[in-house]
Amino acid sequence: MACSFSTGLETATDRMRAALGDRDCTHPLRQDEEYEANLALAGDELLATAVMAEGLAAEFAQRVDAYSESGGISVRWSERVKTWLALAKGIRDGLAAAIGGGQLATVEAVAVRANGGCGSEYVRPCVGCGPTWFTEGSRR
Repeated sequence: MACSFSTGLETATDRMRAALGDRDCTHPLRQDEEYEANLALAGDELLATAVMAEGLAAEFAQRVDAYSESGGISVRWSERVKTWLALAKGIRDGLAAAIGGGQLATVEAVAVRANGGCGSEYVRPCVGCGPTWFTEGSRR
């Protein structure tokens, strides 16, 4: 697992990290591989950033809201969650406007049972080409 960030914003990962506030590679929120995977699945840097912002919001919304230490360090996750959700909404609204006022669909997860186990299957609608299905890392 790796984390890299350049303030020159030369790569999509750098730009996505900057937008999400994930610039500290000593304690990254996500590894480069997750950025690259989301970019590959979304096929668009902005949409991948929105998906990651929503993922971060969902994860951190489940954590304790406030944390502070005696040295004056204080974190309020609810504020970051609001920021990530606003970022995702702004990106999705902008992309929807750019494609003629259409609405971008979100990624939906569906639990499925196969071979006695429980797995997951994802549908990511593609503008103009219908749904694209992904099942546990393999494409159909």
